Amino acid sequence: MNYIALFDWDKTVRKNYACLMWLEMLEESGKIKKGLVKENDEVYQRYLKGELDHNELTEEGMKVYGKYIQGVRKEDILSVLEAYKKIDKENIFDIMKQNIFPFLKRNKIKIIVISGAQQELIELYKEELGIDEIYGVQFVIENGIYTNQYQNNGSDKNKEMMVKEICKDRENRILFSFGDSISDIPLLKVAKKSFVNNTNTKFIELENANYYDFGKKETGKKIIQEMEKVLKKELNGKN
Repeated sequence: MNYIALFDWDKTVRKNYACLMWLEMLEESGKIKKGLVKENDEVYQRYLKGELDHNELTEEGMKVYGKYIQGVRKEDILSVLEAYKKIDKENIFDIMKQNIFPFLKRNKIKIIVISGAQQELIELYKEELGIDEIYGVQFVIENGIYTNQYQNNGSDKNKEMMVKEICKDRENRILFSFGDSISDIPLLKVAKKSFVNNTNTKFIELENANYYDFGKKETGKKIIQEMEKVLKKELNGKN
């Protein structure tokens, strides 16, 4: 049996939206034309006002990003990524680095990230956190140049498609999932136990979901205790 844990990225593994800092650094680097941060912020403010849901936020944000990234060389983006990683490390939740990911790796549970964050930003942590597979927003690159065409793996529709693909293999069993928004529902509902970083509003009631504040130190221990219970039952053949 292949045991799996599914993760969203923004506000789940990372404390906030990865693109916000990334776009600022990208624009400041001079690798793209000015205006990206302003246009993206306009989209984000519409989301905060309730004019866009989380799926629409991801889609509209990528359209804006695509407009500015089009025609930029891949090697120019890579040079900014190095500087981004040095600063961004502090934005990963401590419980992820110190508790959750180490527990999953010790128990040989496959870690899959499915997110609306840019693929390159998540891949920076693949080795460090022990992530096995990453499915983020991927822009098409032709002859080393970015186009404005992309695959958005962050919507609930696409996340559901990916979950179905994973579950086609009967040897795969999704034990845990982690998320924070409505677009993560396809990940949350298929796991034996899911964990939601959403303490103010429970956007959906699920029997298998536990709601925590991922920013609190004690949350890490609580989640590990819950995962240990599920894993013990699974290994004893009680599920």
